[in-house]
Amino acid sequence: MRVLVLSKKDILEMNLEKKASEVVDEVKKALVERVVEKTRDDKVVISPSREEMFAICQTDEITRQEYEQIDLDNKLSSLMSVSAKSAGVKIVGANTLNKEKGFPRSESLIILYASDTFRPISILRGTDISALRTGAYSSIVGEYLMPKKTENLVACIGAGKIMEASLLCLYSTLNERISEVLVYSPTPAHLEKFVVRMREKIAIKIRSVSSVEEAVSNADYVITATTALNPVVDEPLLKEKSTVLLLGADEVGTNFIYRCYHHGLLVCDDWELVKHRNVQSLPYLYNKDKQLKEEKIIDIWQLITGDVKLQTNYKGVFVNCVGVPALDIKIASKMYNMAIQNGVGKYLEI
Repeated sequence: MRVLVLSKKDILEMNLEKKASEVVDEVKKALVERVVEKTRDDKVVISPSREEMFAICQTDEITRQEYEQIDLDNKLSSLMSVSAKSAGVKIVGANTLNKEKGFPRSESLIILYASDTFRPISILRGTDISALRTGAYSSIVGEYLMPKKTENLVACIGAGKIMEASLLCLYSTLNERISEVLVYSPTPAHLEKFVVRMREKIAIKIRSVSSVEEAVSNADYVITATTALNPVVDEPLLKEKSTVLLLGADEVGTNFIYRCYHHGLLVCDDWELVKHRNVQSLPYLYNKDKQLKEEKIIDIWQLITGDVKLQTNYKGVFVNCVGVPALDIKIASKMYNMAIQNGVGKYLEI
């Protein structure tokens, strides 16, 4: 079989970052299309036990006590999507301790298939595609749920690749509605490098802060993208009527979630996918105490289509996103078509 291989160099050559606004548009369309076209998505995750991983990853630099405090996020994930227009699989390997070895926390490959024959047609490096796809949520959520004013203060908790992609997407579509961006990360050196890098990429006032409280206390829109084992933002830190977008793990406290449930809005990218992901704040709470009713949780596509009419008196909005496989395949398919048009990549006989 003959497949087109697109490497990191090939993806960069196609200037994916500079196409952030196009990616946002593609993600919006894909969120609606997957419902209309009844796209089939599925996700399988397998992980070794913590004991097994400690034996594998044990080093002189990390003690057992330190190890127990780390969210390893060690897993092998397979995300599949099939529709009339596209088909593909994304495979992700992740381990937080990869950073100790100089590797990214997670890396992924995407395999595209012809939707009529299901023969493989392309293999792509998926890491950058997935980051920008995830970052697109910040723009879509901001468009519909960030206060309709021009002086919004945005708080970012986390300073990794997902947050970088989030700010790129947010800037590409909503920069006129943002006055300043505050960024917090528990790793000062990493934080400062992130801020310097982002100042070169976006023309919005951005600065680092020394605490979560300083970042979120006056923020209109809060974006979290960490691997936290325990919530990092909650009442009373979050101001009334703030919108919080979770892109990581268990980052948002139960008090704020209950406030949004009773007096605001709870949103997911796909509740059927989200509710099984117990490492995230909303499904963890839902499965733990059974007080949340599913019918009060909406999906993002309902905002895009106007299926849900938004109000102006919400006391808070919480959006929990897990990542929808169809979006990765949609963006990867776009990159594949661009590569063919521009003669990028290398064909291999396998």
